[in-house]
Parts: sequence; C-alpha cells; structure tokens
Amino acid sequence: MAGHGLAWRGMAGRGMAGAFIAGWRLDQTSRQTPAKVEKDALKCRIFSHQEELVMRERWRAIVGFEGLYEVSDRGRVRSLDREYPQLSRWGTIYIKKQKGKILRPGVASNGYWTVALGRGKTRTVHSLVAEAFIGPRPNGCEVRHKNDIRTDSRLCNLEYGTRTDNIYDSIRNGGWFSEKRQMHLYGGIRKHAA
Repeated sequence: MAGHGLAWRGMAGRGMAGAFIAGWRLDQTSRQTPAKVEKDALKCRIFSHQEELVMRERWRAIVGFEGLYEVSDRGRVRSLDREYPQLSRWGTIYIKKQKGKILRPGVASNGYWTVALGRGKTRTVHSLVAEAFIGPRPNGCEVRHKNDIRTDSRLCNLEYGTRTDNIYDSIRNGGWFSEKRQMHLYGGIRKHAA
C-alpha cells in the first residue's frame, strides 16, 4: 500500500480495519483538488436549478383533451396515466393501464413544434400553450412569438396579435429580411434598412 503513505500515519492503535477505513477516508479527501470541489459544487447547483425549474412548471389540461393530455407553461406536452378496456385474443375484456409520459415534439415544415394528440390530431405546441394559459384565440388574431424563435413555445414568449403585429415583430427582430426570404423574393441578397 505504497500509495496510501500519508494516510496511514498515526493509525497504530486502531487495529487493521480501523486503520484501513480511516486511512482510506483521509486519502480520498486529500485527493480532492480545488477544481474538483468547484466542479462538484457546480453540478450540485445545476441539479438544484433543474429541480427548481421542474417544481415551478405549471401544467394545465389541453382544451378538448381534458383527462388525456396536459401542456406546461414551459412548452412541454405530456400524456396522463389512463386505463381503458382492451379485448384479449381469447375474447375476454381486461383493463389496460398506460403510464403517462412527456411527448417528444416534431418539427413541421414551417419550423414550428408539433405533437400528435391521438391519431390524426397533430397540433402546434405554441397554440396549445396559448389556448391553455392565455385563453381562446380572438377572431382575426394569431399566436405571436415575441422573439421570433419558432421553437420557443414558452408562455412568456407568446401572446395573441394580428398578422400585422406579427410582421412588425419579425421586422424589429431582424427576421423579416432573412437571407432565405431575400433569395426567394429577389433571387439574391439585398441590404435593407430596418
């Protein structure tokens, strides 16, 4: 046990088992560098921050799917635990239990997150969040992303507004005159004063 030299000093009267345990503890603590201690503290802070975010996340039922699905103010969608009758191959009916889970969103061709709520019922995540937390969409309005990031479906980033408001947001955030739009409209890049 040459590697444990400093940890074994002063352990003569404790017996072999006590010396080994005490020596091992001393040796392990003496190996922790300040960088390792800081890294462990950072991991702890990150974990507690993630825990805090999960605790503060609010969930509400999705309109039209009450008791089946919920949406959070962070833009996540989950299915709830459910039980339903199932017919076995022998012709008997039994109760099947299905555990709820967080649904994985897909990205539609227009860049917005979508989730499938049952078969053939695909909905955009931002519209589910807005409907559950803000309320029903007024006539002539659409859901606006304040920062123009289509995959940012958090409640703090969404509000209802007209199509004109949405375009003004895009111009203000620099997304209206994107390279993709300029290539489509003009066949090349042009400089615009925003």
